Amino acid sequence: MSTNHAEASSSKVTATRKPSLEFAEKVQIHKASRLENYLDYSILVSNNISMARDQLANERNWLTWFRLSCTLIILGFSILVQFRLPDPSDPTPRVATMADTGNSNRPVGFIFCAIGFLCFIVGLGKYFKNQRLLVKQATYVEAGWGSYVVVGILFLFVCTVMILASSAD
Repeated sequence: MSTNHAEASSSKVTATRKPSLEFAEKVQIHKASRLENYLDYSILVSNNISMARDQLANERNWLTWFRLSCTLIILGFSILVQFRLPDPSDPTPRVATMADTGNSNRPVGFIFCAIGFLCFIVGLGKYFKNQRLLVKQATYVEAGWGSYVVVGILFLFVCTVMILASSAD
C-alpha cells in the first residue's frame, strides 16, 4: 500500500492565506533649519515605472553637460593666457604677452569661455526641467531639430568671429 506523494498532495485542498502588509519602523526625521530647507533640492519620488533609472539618466546627462562646460572654459582660459613651456636655452624666463602674439587669439578664448558658461546654464536648466517632469510623471521627448538649429547658428557665429579675427592681422 504505497501511496504516491504527488497524488496525495493533489487531492488535498490548501487554504490560501492573504499576504500581510508589514510596515517599516518609524523613521526619525531630522529637524532642519530654514537655510537647510531652502538649499535642499532633493526630491522623494516613488520608484514605479523605472523612475530610478530615469533619475540616474538625468543626473548622468547633467554631469555630461558639466564636463563639457568645464572643458570649454578651461580651453578658453588656456587660449587667453597662452600657456608656454619654458625654453631651456633661454637663461631668463619670459612670459608671453598679447603684444608678442597679437590679439587674434583673444576673441576665440572669450568665445570658448562664453560657450562653456552657456553649456553650464543649459545643462542646469535641462536637469531641473527633467527633474520637475519626473515628479509629475510626465515624459518629454525632444524633437531634435531645435538642437540642430542652435548648433548651426553657434557654428556660424564662431566661424564668423574666427574669420574676422584672422583678417584683423
